[in-house]
Amino acid sequence: MLDRRQQIVQAHSALILAVVQAGQNPASRPDMENILKTSAANGWTDLVAAIRRILQGNRDSALLQGLDEEDHTIIDAILKGLQNPA
Repeated sequence: MLDRRQQIVQAHSALILAVVQAGQNPASRPDMENILKTSAANGWTDLVAAIRRILQGNRDSALLQGLDEEDHTIIDAILKGLQNPA
């Protein structure tokens, strides 16, 4: 059985992968912007703010501070994905 963090990562894997790819390939960022606008409109403002900072080059673990469990888990997975895309 998956633990809660694994469930969160699995549920948001498409977003995590899209952010990691946008972090590695700036040409894909316009598509990412549409995803972020939709996410922000759906109330994911803290998560979107952290993702925008990542896309601007911030890789500091301080990004995790103040996030709820779900957002924290997603941002942590994105940062790990950028460190090791495998």
